[in-house]
Amino acid sequence: MALRLTKGTKENLPVDITDRSGNISNLAGLLPKYDFVNDANVYIYTAAIAVGTDMRLNCFVDATAGGPSGLLPVGHYRLFVSFTSGAEVPRLGPVDVYIVDTN
Repeated sequence: MALRLTKGTKENLPVDITDRSGNISNLAGLLPKYDFVNDANVYIYTAAIAVGTDMRLNCFVDATAGGPSGLLPVGHYRLFVSFTSGAEVPRLGPVDVYIVDTN
């Protein structure tokens, strides 16, 4: 799955999770977090709080001039999500994210 984010926007990037064991039905109370990394392995967001609703995590990415590292350039990024379920803390991903220029 690849997601597209237009340069200069602020958006929630959705990540749908499937629990193969059938034990989890809602991620909201499981301390969901995400990392957003560029191709040079520079972390734009590290352990940022994701919002869980049912089995979807929404990860907010600010690609505007006021973002965490200024305007994010057009290119490829990777999104990793994690949450805590008992003793387990899975880190899932990467989800490919492309920041594109629609001009």
